[in-house]
Amino acid sequence: MMLNYLEFEQPIAELEAKIDELDMPEFTLAFGLLSSRFKPAGRPAKPLKQWFKLWQVPPWQRARVPLLFQAGQLQVVAGYASAFAR
Repeated sequence: MMLNYLEFEQPIAELEAKIDELDMPEFTLAFGLLSSRFKPAGRPAKPLKQWFKLWQVPPWQRARVPLLFQAGQLQVVAGYASAFAR
């Protein structure tokens, strides 16, 4: 039997209230912000455009790479690097 929906034991409003109680930083997903400064773990900070050049990412693909920001700071360049140490 294939399930095409999710069933929750608690109403959505209760789940949202519990999520709001968690003290988790907000993340933002963005694309194409090449002037953002990025500091991969263990490396110096540079504008993202310079990192893309070093990683040899073609210019037409750079605007399509997902960027994950936390508290306004670029933390992850999807598929390439992270600001977090492994």
